[in-house]
Amino acid sequence: MSIFDQATHRSVQWQDWRWQQKNALRDEPALRIACGGWSEEITAHIEHNLQDRKMQITPYYIDLIKRSLTSGPITDHPLWRQVVPYWSEQVAGDYDGTSENWELGHEMKTPICQHKYDNRVILRMTNTCNAYCQFCFEALRTLQVGTDKPNASTDSFKDSVAYIRSNPAIEEVILSGGDPLMLADRRLEENLAALRSIRDDLLIRIHSRALSFNPFRVTDELVAMLKKYNVNAFGVHVCHPLELTADFAAAVKRIQSAVPIVFSNMPLLRGVNDDEATLHKLFIDLYRLGVKPYYLYHFMPFSPGRPNIKPRSARRSLLWIVSNGACRTLPCPNMYCRTHKASLRCRCWTLKSLKTCHILKCTTGSAIIVSVIGKGTGAVGRMPESTHGRGNDGHEARGGSFY
Repeated sequence: MSIFDQATHRSVQWQDWRWQQKNALRDEPALRIACGGWSEEITAHIEHNLQDRKMQITPYYIDLIKRSLTSGPITDHPLWRQVVPYWSEQVAGDYDGTSENWELGHEMKTPICQHKYDNRVILRMTNTCNAYCQFCFEALRTLQVGTDKPNASTDSFKDSVAYIRSNPAIEEVILSGGDPLMLADRRLEENLAALRSIRDDLLIRIHSRALSFNPFRVTDELVAMLKKYNVNAFGVHVCHPLELTADFAAAVKRIQSAVPIVFSNMPLLRGVNDDEATLHKLFIDLYRLGVKPYYLYHFMPFSPGRPNIKPRSARRSLLWIVSNGACRTLPCPNMYCRTHKASLRCRCWTLKSLKTCHILKCTTGSAIIVSVIGKGTGAVGRMPESTHGRGNDGHEARGGSFY
């Protein structure tokens, strides 16, 4: 029996998150058969990229792709584009398997504890994910075969807890990865218990894309755990309205029963969500589910597939979001853009309230950062001085936070 048979869909095992992970597709031949085939050229590109990179796609997500296929090229499918390394060669200056997007050496207080911002730390709980986004800005940790970035060990986690405990200025701990929900319940509970023991008012946040790739991970046991240890916020990573299924909605509702703040993070990706109708539907449908569309961030400079999936112009795409009529009355997310040397985050609770837009031409490399400043808006957050950038017009690009 195929894992995609209707009988399998109706079975208990289909809704078992462990079964979904066990039966994930990890090689090109199995994926090609599941999706109905494609050209030898696409096969060659995928197999070439998988020599040093991982691919893993749950049956649940493959089924979403299969049920929404059209007569157009599969390389244009917005879900398929996210999880399959279909491009040919990387362009010089893009992803090279060594250049770092995010984790600077001086920020890593333990092998898994990153202290990038004054009042919060990020714990890299695991290097694995339910499925792998092929554009991941943490590709050196998650996608790279034979990565030298460590998973969380008992010792590195204990050292991280000790570091947080000894730094009262740390107000928030963010569990990230990879995907922290890849941890078994027992391990995750041990970690949450240790963090909550530091102090009662420590903020705990979890970031995960499980709801898109394997929503069955949100079990009754997990929800009880989130409530028991007073997890304060849950960040849902999502890219396209097709991912907002009934199973996604059910998982959101379960999390909302235990966690007071649920928000979404969304990368802006060419051929996935860089058009008016798609962003409009994504923002509004999330809002209807009670999920705040919070971050919309631009492509990182050293990430796989940049020539194929990065929006063609940071300036044009972000200005389009600011000026676009379809977005003006939406609960709009922060817009986040990163270049080689600078980052910026702008908060726009609704773009309808904007009065002015200021463009900072921060020519660090070839990217441009856009600052949106208006009524009820403006750059928020501040990165350490070492990560600020300055454009050739003298304007400072103040950093915000993907987290």
